[in-house]
Amino acid sequence: MDNHQKTIECRPLVSIVCESYNHESFLRKCIDGFLMQKTDFPFEILIHDDASTDKSAAIIREYEALYPELIKPIYQKENQYSKGEPIWALIQFPRAKGKYVALCEGDDYWTDPLKLQKQVNYLEAHPDCSMCFHNTIIHWYDASQDDSIYYPNLENRDYSGPELLLSRIPATASLVFRLEVAQKFTAIMPKYPLIKVGDRPINVFCAQSGKIHALPEVMSVYGKHQDGWSRFDDAQKTYQYGLSVENERTVYGEEYHSIMTSMMTGLYLNAMFRALRQHKPGVFFKSLYRGILRQPITGLHALMRIPGERKKRINS
Repeated sequence: MDNHQKTIECRPLVSIVCESYNHESFLRKCIDGFLMQKTDFPFEILIHDDASTDKSAAIIREYEALYPELIKPIYQKENQYSKGEPIWALIQFPRAKGKYVALCEGDDYWTDPLKLQKQVNYLEAHPDCSMCFHNTIIHWYDASQDDSIYYPNLENRDYSGPELLLSRIPATASLVFRLEVAQKFTAIMPKYPLIKVGDRPINVFCAQSGKIHALPEVMSVYGKHQDGWSRFDDAQKTYQYGLSVENERTVYGEEYHSIMTSMMTGLYLNAMFRALRQHKPGVFFKSLYRGILRQPITGLHALMRIPGERKKRINS
């Protein structure tokens, strides 16, 4: 009996959660990465298309027709992200039936057919572990930069939440975590609509729920492109991201306070400089207040770090 047949007859052990918006150029690689998984357990594929204006929905329908019991899509008529809807919390996680949740955005993809099996094996053998992640490759679709390893020095060990936030949170497509964490995310995140990212809260909630373990193997690709959400240099977007981090600081608690304060202040300062270049006085003064006037010592320390950080970026 193959894995697809097992999925039809059994409750899934893993729910694969995939978000798609105008990912026509990348989506086939993403879905094929799900379908190539070789496991001794069933899984389900929950795809959410957020009213794409390209052919993403048509591609998903094509796969749905081939694997109707495996692929369970939602096709939105209106873009939910632009309306401020927390898609993971209100749409995707509540319909997950698995004991574990695996994430992969529509512009990323998995490269190892044993990825899920390896991570689930570890989680099953270590019930005190809430999340398992692995290394990945950063790939620029426009070939503007060479491929690189996401974590050059990743070790086969447990990592703390603050440790990951201080270095680099794991790539979204590398995460497999327990359903209880997704349920905590669903309960908390709708109360904080200004938080615009979901992967960092997932990491923190996992750290608060158990251990986080890393597998050094490269088993996915993190795709970067011009339309990706993380590629922005707009002053208003940077300011909004600062607000997001400020709200995250409230959610995470004292252990993460200094880390999130530093991150938040840096974003407000970046918003200030971008607002000057882009002639946006309103954003400049809001960022000045939240980044420096409200917390002058932290703001000045952040300003002093900028030349060194800029030099490091130039030399890297």
